[in-house]
Amino acid sequence: MKKFIFGAVLSLGLLVSPSLTQAAGLTAAQVQSILAILSSFGADSATIANVNTALGGTPTVSGQSFCHDFSNDLTVGNSGNEVLALNQALSSSGISAGSDANFNENDAADVVQFQAQYGIRQTGYVGPMTRAKLNSLYGCRNNQQPTQPTTVAPVAQPTPVAVTATSNIGFDWDMSGICVKSDQPTTSGATVHVCWRSTNVSSCTVMKAVNGGAPFLPFNWESQKAIPNAIQGGIATPGTVGSHVFTINCTGPNGATSDSVTHTVSSPEIAPTISSFSVNGNSQTTDGFVYVVNVTNPTLQWSSPNASYCKGFSSDLVTGAATSEFTGTKAASGSEQIMLGNSYYNQRTITLTCYNSSGMNSETKVAKIGGKG
Repeated sequence: MKKFIFGAVLSLGLLVSPSLTQAAGLTAAQVQSILAILSSFGADSATIANVNTALGGTPTVSGQSFCHDFSNDLTVGNSGNEVLALNQALSSSGISAGSDANFNENDAADVVQFQAQYGIRQTGYVGPMTRAKLNSLYGCRNNQQPTQPTTVAPVAQPTPVAVTATSNIGFDWDMSGICVKSDQPTTSGATVHVCWRSTNVSSCTVMKAVNGGAPFLPFNWESQKAIPNAIQGGIATPGTVGSHVFTINCTGPNGATSDSVTHTVSSPEIAPTISSFSVNGNSQTTDGFVYVVNVTNPTLQWSSPNASYCKGFSSDLVTGAATSEFTGTKAASGSEQIMLGNSYYNQRTITLTCYNSSGMNSETKVAKIGGKG
């Protein structure tokens, strides 16, 4: 008898088309009664699902028509159908989400709400854990599997967990939208890019303090409001040498939060200065010359404290031809004997040029060696 009833009901479920059941006017309660009979006779879940689809045209999982399998991580800058599906899933979860196909900072804030709702780390980045939760709620493969065959159960909403107010400030952001702390020191007058971010807060301010002084609004940022629950950035041009501390302070129903980062500003390097350059200790000139009497092989001495290196050049004063007494790369400070031989009245133009990353500086001595005549 049981085999007969099971076979009859099963045949009915497999053979009846959606158009016939609509004509017959089966109610949801009648469909559920048929499914209950199948279940009591041991029919497997696949058979029950097929019969339910044939009789009512819809699966028994949750009554929702939207489904999507999320297979790609998503962050700010992504676009396409996956972003459209994400916004629809967020809206289905009770979050006021966008409706376009571009993942922007507002979408990241919506993702933070979703993550907070389900106890996932709140980054605004749709990674493996967030995708797993989305697929468990809205995945097409999951929604094709029936739940309890005798009842239509709604999707269970988890108990909301307490969310935490967060803030973050740095000099650039990584792929997950986090502002990184790595500082690249600059010289006075150079620009620095600062980014900041907050979640689960109502209001925020961004301030700066220089060398331990009182905080104030950073350069030209008065018109840039620190919008809560968003990623933002600004450009500062610090002029004061020293420590510049940027701080974000946020408040909201979930508490207060703050974060800070320090930027170092150093003095710009200036072109090298030549503090001394002499021939045998004599750096003074008489009628434009340095006279070195009774010395045929004098010693040059020089010093340029802020130079990286120097170069020497010598030439004959009369002919202008280059000579070999003082040539090539030299240390920033040093001394060197120049060998002129026994010729009386050797006349040389001796030039010292010193360099650093900001430029160069030169000084020239015109020396008459041997005697004054």
